Amino acid sequence: MKRRKLNNKERNHGVFTSIDDLSDDLKIEILCKFPAKLLAKLTCVCKSWQFLIINFCFPKMASKLAYTGHVSCVKRCINFKDVLIDEKLIAWWKTIERTLNKRDLLDSCNGLVLGFYTTALYPQSQSSSPRLCRYYVLNILTQQFDTITKQPHPRTSRYKYAALAYDPSKSCHYKIVYFQGFSALNIYNSKTGVWISLKYQHQLEHHVRKANWEKRSVYFDGALYRLSMSGHLIKFIVDQEITASARVKVESIDLPEVAKKSPLACIGVNQGVMHFSHSDKSNLRIWMLRHNCIRTDNNYVWCLKYTIPSQAILSQMIPSTYLKPMAFHPYDDTIILSLRVDNWFCKIEEYYFGDIQENKLRLSDPHTHYGSACKVVFPYLQCEVPFPIGTEKLIRSKRTIKQPAHLKDFTSS
Repeated sequence: MKRRKLNNKERNHGVFTSIDDLSDDLKIEILCKFPAKLLAKLTCVCKSWQFLIINFCFPKMASKLAYTGHVSCVKRCINFKDVLIDEKLIAWWKTIERTLNKRDLLDSCNGLVLGFYTTALYPQSQSSSPRLCRYYVLNILTQQFDTITKQPHPRTSRYKYAALAYDPSKSCHYKIVYFQGFSALNIYNSKTGVWISLKYQHQLEHHVRKANWEKRSVYFDGALYRLSMSGHLIKFIVDQEITASARVKVESIDLPEVAKKSPLACIGVNQGVMHFSHSDKSNLRIWMLRHNCIRTDNNYVWCLKYTIPSQAILSQMIPSTYLKPMAFHPYDDTIILSLRVDNWFCKIEEYYFGDIQENKLRLSDPHTHYGSACKVVFPYLQCEVPFPIGTEKLIRSKRTIKQPAHLKDFTSS
């Protein structure tokens, strides 16, 4: 049916015959009512819709992702049993899990899960062949699974460590950051589909480089944070334009003196602020990281938020020898703890500390016992925004989209 052209009188009285006659604000409100999976298909309608969906609808839908529990790694297998996900989605993951060899959990970031598995570089001689590392990125809610190959380092084919950088409120693309020793980062960008090796802009101190680093990173506000047993929090700026000549900005932040060089510690983002927790025989302490307003050599300062007697926690639980903070709830005053029950089993609990001032300590519903192999725990957020897979053209990079003339008043996210 041919669309009738509106006259001036009809336009003045607000008579519309098509969605193209609506303002861009109304278009965004209408498009956001659709499921994200359908919106991904609607990006193919026209360039103006594609621009609105990628730059406004998807970021609006991902502004606050729902927390549904925590995901852990037990005996080298990803465990979703403490995550509130539909059984059909778990069944979909199980069908993929069977195809992976020696899978392992590396990271979980804003709805995506990063893992790895290894295969023989020369299958004919698996016993002596070097292992090729393959990373995979998973989104259970959108049922997406993508694999990325990482070529072995010239000196060793052994896996070391990698982390995930993904913020769907800013971009539908993700980055995999592979730590090449303590001097460089290898970064894979899903927008370009290539790996680039970047050296540090400034070398870290010798004692920081020589110390052991925790095999867990937290992505927050364009940077990756990682704990060092030298008593520092290392910050890597990874949200920058990646070129062959670029260098990664890196800095070390002193940890609180009482918590330095202790393995019973963790970092995490809680209510939009970086937090640090440390446990000893007496207390569980929680700090917030703030920018130092006073001009000193240190740009950051740790503000002590809570000091909770360990006995106040252990008395509400089964007898255990120690407790270790594992991760933070992203929105509530809750911390995820690991408790060693005996020489073999440990237990994961979510402990609410919000009412500590009124002495109303409350324990969340207890979770299942795990074996001692459970060493990493991540908060899991559900993200319904799909990400591009391989050469998928369903969601094109916004760099290839020419901004329509009637959208020049908008600012790109």
